[in-house]
Amino acid sequence: MQHRLATIFVTLAVTGCVARTGVAPSFGPGNQQVLGLVHIVAAIPVFDAESATRDATSAPMFALTGTVVDLESGQPLGSTEIIVRRANDGKIVSTLTDGRGGFIVPRIPPGLYGLIVRRVGYEPMADLRDARAGAIDTLRLKMLQTENRVQGARGGRSAAFRY
Repeated sequence: MQHRLATIFVTLAVTGCVARTGVAPSFGPGNQQVLGLVHIVAAIPVFDAESATRDATSAPMFALTGTVVDLESGQPLGSTEIIVRRANDGKIVSTLTDGRGGFIVPRIPPGLYGLIVRRVGYEPMADLRDARAGAIDTLRLKMLQTENRVQGARGGRSAAFRY
């Protein structure tokens, strides 16, 4: 039993997980104390700016990171689509925000690109941006909920960015 618990804790430590306990661990001989695990939380990987702004050949690239929140409540908006479209060739890269409204779009080649942010129930946002080699833009985007009408009923216009 003690060997099994020690193996579990070593595995958690190696994989970067954290264990919170209700009882202090004791692995001494003859001690049959059972460890009460409350929960296990996976560690969030550290954002590595160097890997986000360099490609496989170490050429300098651009990265975009940030959060998307509701304009009125300030609550994070998970599952919001972030679309990056390069102006020179039209290549599209997209991602979804996580449960906390956060997103990272790494390794964007320098140059002009269009940024589109959209989520069901909210007015889409669009902007033209300039990607600089080696730079990271951090955005806090605030989306406005649509009224009870069909999305796109205003002729497909996108709202301006709100920071």
